[in-house]
Amino acid sequence: MRDEKHNRWTKVKVPRWKYPELVPVKIEKDIRPSLGAMPVGDVKPRHVQDMLNAIVDRGAPTTANDVLRWTRNIFDYGINQEKSPGLIRNPLPR
Repeated sequence: MRDEKHNRWTKVKVPRWKYPELVPVKIEKDIRPSLGAMPVGDVKPRHVQDMLNAIVDRGAPTTANDVLRWTRNIFDYGINQEKSPGLIRNPLPR
């Protein structure tokens, strides 16, 4: 998940949320280390599950739910805006 797409999503979507200041912090702490270097088309559900398991294992299941929601939204945004070449569908279906 490349920086450009996540930054655009953060500017468009996050300001409308209840605690927008938490999102960039969690992206840097949880999403970027796990998925940040991967091309979006290569991200599979198992990669996201591994990321979520690590969050739950450190005792933060609520954060894992938030991170799952945000990761889905980032993928949806990339698809809907046609900003993610190689990404045809969200690897995290609802």
